[in-house]
Amino acid sequence: MSPVIRAILKAVAFSSLVICYFVVLAPFYPLLKLKPFWVRKHIITPALYQACKIFRFIMNIKVEISGDLKQFDSCFILTNHSSYLDIFVSTAIRPGIFISTVEVKSTPFFGQIAELAGCIFIERRSRKNLAQETAEVMRAVKYGINVFLYPEGKFTNGNKVIFFRKPFLDAGSEIKANYVLATANYRSVSGESVNFHNKDKVIWYRNSSFWRHFWNVMKEKEIIVTCDLSTSTAADYQTQSMHISEYFHQI
Repeated sequence: MSPVIRAILKAVAFSSLVICYFVVLAPFYPLLKLKPFWVRKHIITPALYQACKIFRFIMNIKVEISGDLKQFDSCFILTNHSSYLDIFVSTAIRPGIFISTVEVKSTPFFGQIAELAGCIFIERRSRKNLAQETAEVMRAVKYGINVFLYPEGKFTNGNKVIFFRKPFLDAGSEIKANYVLATANYRSVSGESVNFHNKDKVIWYRNSSFWRHFWNVMKEKEIIVTCDLSTSTAADYQTQSMHISEYFHQI
């Protein structure tokens, strides 16, 4: 099969998936405003988990998970962030919702998807509503919802892990939350090992058009990602003298 035909078939399947997701979840949008945490836990989280699973099947993205994963009722899941594909890779770990930004919320198409994915939106350009935003994140974890957090705060090129942003890690420590640390690495694309020269086939850090990059990703036969996990309980990081963000950055 030629790469172009493969991309067209995947595009049709992806479009169908998005439409089905909207049709199924749109009726719950008013209820999401009234009972946001109940809807996120019982409606959105399982639906998003299945949708991401179908997306990985469509794109032939295989996630190999290794490491200890304690069965916490709910937790923060911290992972590195080098591509929009990370969202679909992360949900292979366990169901959950994401912290996103108000810029995403105001973006046509992506904003509507993010809302129906149960995202908690923050204003990263201002600390004015920081207390309210962290409180909402803490309520989600207390309610039994897993929350995915990209602590670097932005896309990176994958060369190194930049220093973690503190506020939402602090929020977790205040409620003695449990953490799962996930390190995702894109290992191969269409049978070719990912290296410095070809990493941009899967890694995207706003260095090119999103739609052009996504079209090229759909041309690939297979993407293999490894995800190494480690867990930390409240007792683990509270015994350290360093700040919690420094503790997790070193890990």
